[in-house]
Amino acid sequence: MASTCRDFWLSYERTDFVPTLRRIDAEFLTPWYRGYGLARVLRYIDAYGYRGFFTLLVDAVHAGRLPVLMFLHHTYGSGCDVPHLVDLAACSGHLDVLSFLHQNGYSGCSTSAMDGAAALGHVHIVKFLHEYRQEGCSVQALDFAAQNGHLDVVTFLKTHRNEGGTPGAIDFAAQNGHFDVADYLSQFEAQKPSKLWMRFYWVRPGESLWRHQLLLLALLVTCVSALGVIMAFSPLQINAISTSESAAYIDNSSIIL
Repeated sequence: MASTCRDFWLSYERTDFVPTLRRIDAEFLTPWYRGYGLARVLRYIDAYGYRGFFTLLVDAVHAGRLPVLMFLHHTYGSGCDVPHLVDLAACSGHLDVLSFLHQNGYSGCSTSAMDGAAALGHVHIVKFLHEYRQEGCSVQALDFAAQNGHLDVVTFLKTHRNEGGTPGAIDFAAQNGHFDVADYLSQFEAQKPSKLWMRFYWVRPGESLWRHQLLLLALLVTCVSALGVIMAFSPLQINAISTSESAAYIDNSSIIL
């Protein structure tokens, strides 16, 4: 069984696999389970062999069908060594499925599990993986969480993990309008504001009152080029904030008055 599953994995790794699986689930498996439950699972696998078993297994993990997963496990065991199966459960956000796979020794977990869960905002999955798994994550976890505006995930990663993110994480957040995430990351040395960050962060259409809008005097004295970028990008409504606060953001303490 294991070798057959590895052969079928060639189609599982295709980039269009997940969209195809979603379509199969929506058009065939969801109404099929609604009509028959688990009654015809064995008949389906008898008809389609290992490919049928593999399809039902992967769909159960991706779609969060824990009863189907438990049925397949108790009927056939976990003899099929499926790469990235735990990764798929984590990215799909199904904690009950992930917990079942973990407790029953299924393989297929890598740093992609936490990276994907973080990117998609599944903070409950990130917490589970942090608590019970050893694979950890890469810097992409924080970068993608910031890019997609998942402040709770970003906060958890910065508080409980050591991998950190790249210096571009704050730019990714600001470019997509996630200014709460940019605010949070700006307090860390590794995520200092860049010129690109200033371009998106200081100019926020529709917000005339905001505590971090840049002081014109500070810009004129310390960063004329940044002023040019901002003025070219959008009209500014400037509110007076302390020069010392502005200086802290643009990393030039020499202008503190």
